[in-house]
Amino acid sequence: MPVKIITDESSNLYEVDIKKYGISVIPFLISDAAGKEVRIKGDPNIYNLKEDKSNIRYFSSLNDYYNFLSSIRNKKEAPVSAAPGIQECYKTLENIVRKEEGDICCILLSKNLSKTYDNVKISARDISKRFNRRIDVIDSSNAFGPEGLLVIEAAKAAKSGKSLDEIIECIRDIKQRIFFVAPVDRLEYLRRSGRVPLHKSIFTRISDFLGIIPIISFSDSVPRPICTIRRRDVRKRMLQEICKKIGFRETIELVLGYSVEKQRVILEKLSAVLEKRFNIREISFRQANKLVATHTGPYLYSVSILRLGYSSINTSLLIKMFKDSEKKLRKFREIIDSINIFPVNDSDTGRNILKPITGATVNLSEDDSFVNAIEKISIAAFNKGGGCSGNALSQYLLGISNYVKSHLSKDKDLDPETFICALRKGTESVYSSFSDPKEGTILSVMKVFGEQAEEALKRKCEFSYIIQNAYSASVKELLNPKVQEVKILRDSNVSDSGGLGFIIFLQGWLDTLGISMNTEIKKLNKNLTGEIKDQIASLKYKAKYPGFCVECNIKGNVELSLIHI
Repeated sequence: MPVKIITDESSNLYEVDIKKYGISVIPFLISDAAGKEVRIKGDPNIYNLKEDKSNIRYFSSLNDYYNFLSSIRNKKEAPVSAAPGIQECYKTLENIVRKEEGDICCILLSKNLSKTYDNVKISARDISKRFNRRIDVIDSSNAFGPEGLLVIEAAKAAKSGKSLDEIIECIRDIKQRIFFVAPVDRLEYLRRSGRVPLHKSIFTRISDFLGIIPIISFSDSVPRPICTIRRRDVRKRMLQEICKKIGFRETIELVLGYSVEKQRVILEKLSAVLEKRFNIREISFRQANKLVATHTGPYLYSVSILRLGYSSINTSLLIKMFKDSEKKLRKFREIIDSINIFPVNDSDTGRNILKPITGATVNLSEDDSFVNAIEKISIAAFNKGGGCSGNALSQYLLGISNYVKSHLSKDKDLDPETFICALRKGTESVYSSFSDPKEGTILSVMKVFGEQAEEALKRKCEFSYIIQNAYSASVKELLNPKVQEVKILRDSNVSDSGGLGFIIFLQGWLDTLGISMNTEIKKLNKNLTGEIKDQIASLKYKAKYPGFCVECNIKGNVELSLIHI
């Protein structure tokens, strides 16, 4: 039996979504000043319990409700919302369990915003024991558009026959790829609903008067302001914030939330700009339901984005990846040099690893085939490679290029399977170019990148996912090598500068693919920065480390021996 998906009213689903995927929705209670429950005619049919219709206030449409909200002049007249209680959650789950078979997955509003999660969790625990059914309750860490996106994707997975465990893994992945930006055009409605603390009320009134508004996004499961701007600059700044978090020409899905038609017009103009910059698979406009309207009033518009990543890498994306890598290495080459104590303490690793890719894309065109583009890059890198790290990178790229050239048609873009095999050949190429390859250096960092990319491919065939997981493993290998064969690095407790250079090279790829803004990657890079700073601080620059460059033989028509500096 397919897994049953349950959510709450905050997800703002339409009736068509609920019916299409068989989703059950737990309603919130919205009450007016007289204590009557607020309902909208034509709302999704999510009210299954017995009710006293005499205690319900109906509005003819959402626009009618928005007009009512606009007419309110003080907090006492404003409607209020209440999370569904334990009893209501229990009855809803019980009804579903009696009617439906199979496991149940509840995806709910962030527990930091409502008691819904806790109440459903308590109810699910008792229902699960009573009926011997598996019920998992998941905190979406979001609300409104992002929550709805998460629920729809989970429902698609359930409809395709995925198990509950597979759906939960899918949700974990999607949560990392969803983000949300929304300007709060008027703070008065948040004040009325109690979402703004009393001690900040005066500041929100001043902001409303001056036309200064915050743009919010979800961080640590709660909406937080990411900037404050003048109202006239909203669209420009929203576009900037969106572009920061999406990869170069990445495929995405958009859910554009609005309150009234005026906000929809603004979003239509914004979506037209986004369509020119990104590959948009689907756009949907969703008018905010009464629950959202109660808290935000008639001034809401928001953009919720699901990043779908890359199923292939084309020439334009490849060019951008190498340009960003060059930019990254140029910015941090002095940092790389500062931990350069192996094979010689000569502070040139940053320059050496930057040199092969400097200007490597100058003679490329987006019209070039991928095979021709990667071949030109590898030849340029090979001709400029110098020093241990520079030659290692050039040999790595040469091995990748040779495999791609022999296994990929000229009219095809790079697919994940070919990419993994090419990485393997790149690693073999660079190891074979050293007469005495050492673990714990740039070589082992490259090897781990390829190995973990292969492992990631088994779980998901998508480039962002593969490169993110492989990068994370490579950083761990750099900081804590499984085997450290270089005595001076082991004794000094310092990472290999060439390995750090390769990590920074990969960071350029992360920037291109929009992975750098991922929460896990940001934490990892923060830890990396701290570790390298500590290593730099611990080095005694006046100490002399005697050593010789490892002999490097480039197999082919050229044989090169690096000399003692």
